[in-house]
Amino acid sequence: METEQIKAQRWQRINDLFHSALEREPDERVPFLARACAGDEGLRREVEALLQAHERSDPLFDAPALELAAGLFAQQVMPSLEGRRLGHYQVLSLIGTGGMGQIFLADDTRLKRQVAIKVLPAAFTVDPDRIRRFEQEALAASSLNHPNILTIHEVGEVEDAPFIVTEFIEGKTLRRQMAAEKMRPPEALDVAIQVASALEAAHKAGIVHRDIKPENIMLRPDGLVKVLDFGLAKLTEAHSSAPDASASTPARLQTKTGLVMGTVTYMSPEQARGLTVDVRTDIFSLGTVIYEMIAGQVPFDGPTNSDVIVSILEREPAPLSRHEPGVPAELERIVMKALAKDSEERYQLAKNLLNDLRNLKHEMDLQAKLHAVKPADSQDATPAAAGLSVDIDDRLRRRSADAEVAHTISSAEYLAGKIKTHKRGVALGVAALVIAVAAIVYFTYFTGKPDTENAEALYQQGIYYWRKNTEEATLKSGEYFQLAIEKDPNFALAYVGLAQYYAMMAGFGQLRPNEAWPKAEEAVIKALALDDGLADAHGFLGMVKIWYDWDWRGAERELKRAIELNHPEGEARGMYNRLLEMTGRIDEAIADASVEWNEPRGSRLQREERLARLFSLAGRYNEAIEAWRKVLEKESNRRGIAHLNI
Repeated sequence: METEQIKAQRWQRINDLFHSALEREPDERVPFLARACAGDEGLRREVEALLQAHERSDPLFDAPALELAAGLFAQQVMPSLEGRRLGHYQVLSLIGTGGMGQIFLADDTRLKRQVAIKVLPAAFTVDPDRIRRFEQEALAASSLNHPNILTIHEVGEVEDAPFIVTEFIEGKTLRRQMAAEKMRPPEALDVAIQVASALEAAHKAGIVHRDIKPENIMLRPDGLVKVLDFGLAKLTEAHSSAPDASASTPARLQTKTGLVMGTVTYMSPEQARGLTVDVRTDIFSLGTVIYEMIAGQVPFDGPTNSDVIVSILEREPAPLSRHEPGVPAELERIVMKALAKDSEERYQLAKNLLNDLRNLKHEMDLQAKLHAVKPADSQDATPAAAGLSVDIDDRLRRRSADAEVAHTISSAEYLAGKIKTHKRGVALGVAALVIAVAAIVYFTYFTGKPDTENAEALYQQGIYYWRKNTEEATLKSGEYFQLAIEKDPNFALAYVGLAQYYAMMAGFGQLRPNEAWPKAEEAVIKALALDDGLADAHGFLGMVKIWYDWDWRGAERELKRAIELNHPEGEARGMYNRLLEMTGRIDEAIADASVEWNEPRGSRLQREERLARLFSLAGRYNEAIEAWRKVLEKESNRRGIAHLNI
């Protein structure tokens, strides 16, 4: 033990001289070391070797020159614990070594389980910063209770060297998994969801990991993912989950300005610059990991660490589809949003990223089920009762509020502008048809197998093809709606479907507007004759009266009736508000938008944004700015359109 203490003291001397030399100008270092190391030529050579390694590297990003030496030194001075007993832990074998110490596999003789013991060498106990980092890891991880985060069992000390006892994870790192074989999107998505879930829990506890990378992600044989190594974790200032945060808690790990901590390849731009980081840095790092899982390579690379940093700060990654053809566009969108260089344009919370990843996985699972039950005698047929489009990205664009970034103005508002500047005619009719059909009606999804003997099943088959939004599929949808009507002439929804079919056919130019719209109106009136309580029919008829008849009073009557009947997803409420705007009743529109209503799918902020726009139209600009700021607070993914309007 005495020898180890001598070595520890020598290492501390090397460490002190190294940093003291760095603080001096290059031409002052040689005489300084000659004086400081007088009589100890070996000491001088060791410090000079570290200085030379430091000069060959980028001092900001390759600071591991000293860290690597520390790791090697640790192996030299740390006696092997193999075969020894630490309390009720029987150490079995060394399973890993790094700059922060050694990791041993051990038996917990009390609870009859295997554990991992991470030991900080005694040589490093004289380094306050290293002690703080070691304590930080124990504090950060032990404060978290989550299935995707490594569990801390105990913290102790052996011969003046602190150690951490954790669960032993039988499996392999994500790095090894990626090296063995390229991961398919569903597999990568599953890993990403579990890591994002772990980050959400850590961030809620006020902890930023700061070193998310494949080496710190373990995959168990049963599919469970574990996030490891909170050695660089940072407790945010807002964290106060402890009963008394000011009590005997270890000092928070403070990062000096300009000091870069983490692994270069997975750093966020702000982390690479040595700036203050928050939870968004972990989101960027996870985005990098997801990209690498799919593409088989990292998004930012270069021959040196400095080149990698330049790539992170200045270059855009190649599209994922270039590396993995056929990757869902929604996955591409999610990854690129996570990798936004401006942290304000990135996902603001791990929860938001997690929700989008889960939604995508759900849609991919549904598509897989659809393919699994597809009739063998038809390549294109899909169970009608499933009521699902095979276009994942289209469904998610309607479902995910994040995807609204691509739409800076709603279809109805665009059309309202058209109405104000154009005479009624074919041009207006065609423009209106193409735009309006997207907002017509939302129908409930059903599950089951096609049944051509049942009118409702035929109707669902028609909806399936109608949702494909292609000319060929739309023609087929009309056939099914007609068959449903023939099967049951009193099935009101089939007439609504037929009305939608006529509107879509006009939009594709297959029917003239003056031919299509009257047929659509006739069909929906028939539906109401059969069932006057059908909200879908009243809502659609209100739209017909707006876009084709220009019957404002009739439109208002129908839309109010649809609202009264609780029209699905608030489409009628939104259309009614636009109608008030079109007819110059701005104050009424503001009052209407000031009251909560159900939001349409994929438009969670429709009412709030309507209110902000209406304030602008009314000349109430201060209120408009305030309304847009509320949109920013509620949904960061609308920052672009909000800032533009402000």
